[in-house]
Amino acid sequence: MKLKRILLLLITTALISCVKDPKALVIIDDSGDAEVSALYELPANSKNVSVVEDITNPDSSVLTIPALKKYNPEQVQNGFYYFAESVELELPENITVTSGRSGSHLVVISIKRSKNDSLSANLQCAYVGKGSNLESEFIDTAKPYEFDFCIEGSILLTEDNVDALRTLPENIFDNTMRSGTFLQFNRADKISLQVKNGNSTLADSTEVELKINFVKL
Repeated sequence: MKLKRILLLLITTALISCVKDPKALVIIDDSGDAEVSALYELPANSKNVSVVEDITNPDSSVLTIPALKKYNPEQVQNGFYYFAESVELELPENITVTSGRSGSHLVVISIKRSKNDSLSANLQCAYVGKGSNLESEFIDTAKPYEFDFCIEGSILLTEDNVDALRTLPENIFDNTMRSGTFLQFNRADKISLQVKNGNSTLADSTEVELKINFVKL
């Protein structure tokens, strides 16, 4: 009888230890970053990401994600954010250029999330610069990158294929459907921002800033 009690105590202790140990429950980010985190703790977000709560509505916040691409030599610094809770959002119309020039180049928003609505879980969304690639500061002011379309996330968006992909059936929604299309994110779902290119003839780097309003569910 005493032996049974000892065995029961050991099993109970082991079970409690597993529950308390964050390493016992892990999630793996398969976006290519090779990040692993406990369910209790999310991976770190990229540098200078911020979330500001709306003081008039505690359920609403503004997420800001910066990203940049440097030239000569090339260096890309992607921006990314892991949602800490379930939210809903509408993709913005523009991505602001904070330094350099957009030219007519490409910025991509990548979305990786758990399947929880009628849209694909993973998306690649194209934002195209409305500036010029000519070497003229007067022609190419700091115009934004504007939303163009979103495509299934398994297809990698590049400057070489963006025009061809725009008219394919895999195009999930275009710029006429952006407004009013809401995406749901769960805890640990990820949104990323990458500057594919900007007008490198006018600056040493292209820096952008994505601002998104989201609402807690």
